[in-house]
Amino acid sequence: MTRRHELQRRIRTLGEVDEIMDSMRMLSLLEARKLAKFIDCQRTVVATIRATAADFLASYPAVIPERRTDRPVLLAIGTDRGFCGDFNALVRDRVLALAADGTAPVVAVGRKLAADLEPLGNRLQVLDGATTADEVPQLLQHIVALLDALSESSGGLSVRVVHHGGDAGRLIETVLLPAFADLDRPEPVQPNPVRLYLTPGTFFAGLVEQYLFAQLYEIAFTSLLHEHQRRVQHLEGATQRLEETLDTLARRQSTLRQEEITEELEVILLGVDLIEPGSD
Repeated sequence: MTRRHELQRRIRTLGEVDEIMDSMRMLSLLEARKLAKFIDCQRTVVATIRATAADFLASYPAVIPERRTDRPVLLAIGTDRGFCGDFNALVRDRVLALAADGTAPVVAVGRKLAADLEPLGNRLQVLDGATTADEVPQLLQHIVALLDALSESSGGLSVRVVHHGGDAGRLIETVLLPAFADLDRPEPVQPNPVRLYLTPGTFFAGLVEQYLFAQLYEIAFTSLLHEHQRRVQHLEGATQRLEETLDTLARRQSTLRQEEITEELEVILLGVDLIEPGSD
């Protein structure tokens, strides 16, 4: 009896865990669907700003700042929560490789990722990550404030972001600052320059600010989308294995119950055998 009761308690506990994991999976699935709607819009915004920058820089190439040659600040986008497979491990490995021979600071977004980057010591700065789309604006404010502080202390800044992105969720490196560094440098003379109501420097500064936030939004939304997709996949696999375990335990419980019934019948029959001789 004790063995079956212990088995019942274990089945009940695993059943509760299964319900919790299924709830987590559903929440991540809903959040992933919401994020997918945001990302297409955000990609359009970034593409529009980049097209505007290309036209502007073709007319006013002199506003392009000198490219920095020092090692960039690394901004690593990870997670605050687990159950997402090797999501953080891939970011960690790439960041440690990039930071191996440098002294530039590393900013880790997400406590789970930060725990993996502890070997960086005092070079590491940590920000809490976003777990839902609604938390992204506050996260971006913290990132920009930290980058502003680093820029003031170093007299300029170049930033490379390591994050999951693209349609396949592969690991990507995005140059955030200097802005538009991946655009081809235009020819120095354009026959029909873009007309502006602002000075070229003022216009470019405002464009960079808009681009910075738009690019960060796209990176944060895309990374969070792939985090939730990984979590859904991970929890589906874990739930399947747990349900298989529950099926095995249920069969074992049935076997133990049958053994108990057999033992009870044997006791009853033994009692009958003991009573029958006395009744003659």
